[in-house]
Amino acid sequence: MIVILQHCPNVDIMHDERRGYWRPVSAPPFQAVKVATLAEAADRVRQFVKGTGIGCGNFGRNCGNVLCAAGDRIVARVSYNGRVWTPAQWPEAVELAV
Repeated sequence: MIVILQHCPNVDIMHDERRGYWRPVSAPPFQAVKVATLAEAADRVRQFVKGTGIGCGNFGRNCGNVLCAAGDRIVARVSYNGRVWTPAQWPEAVELAV
């Protein structure tokens, strides 16, 4: 599986010296990381959030998407808080126990 780690500027703080971020972020704006389990995907997302210091407004649209190994479909989503969900969009998504 592959988990997407992505950050982007927060539009709510885009127009001042912060340029969309609460603090500088050195991590690349997009990473595709191989993981073995959904629990590992959740851990990687939590590490990414903590390590970069991004807020939920910086959590990229595709961040937390977990793709099958071939990368052609989403099998789960990890939210900003590290919870894992079925790939459906809210409110249809169901939390998965990992």
